[in-house]
Amino acid sequence: MDSVCGRVLYAPEAEPNLAHYFRQLYHIIRFVDDGDIEDKRRYINFVQAQMDNDELVLLAYNGLTDHGENFKPLIEKYGLLENLAAGSFFSEEHFGLYEKAAFGNREYRHGVEFS
Repeated sequence: MDSVCGRVLYAPEAEPNLAHYFRQLYHIIRFVDDGDIEDKRRYINFVQAQMDNDELVLLAYNGLTDHGENFKPLIEKYGLLENLAAGSFFSEEHFGLYEKAAFGNREYRHGVEFS
């Protein structure tokens, strides 16, 4: 999975735009997570609310690459894929590559097994 995701997300023509975006997003989320902030989820929700479905799909696949391995636990911890539309992954099996918590309180009813 990583080699396919990495080739798509970090291809020479995409890398200058996407890598910068994911690094910035990761550091914002990590700043809140590491900070002495009372209601971290509230601040994470502000960031999450700005993301459209295409960005969530890219975020999901980024978290499965070597570049995004540190982001994946934060994606799961804060349910950053909660607003991801059903059917957005290339394969329904890809839902199982994340802990159920990554999808927040959403219940996907596509026979998907969460790890």
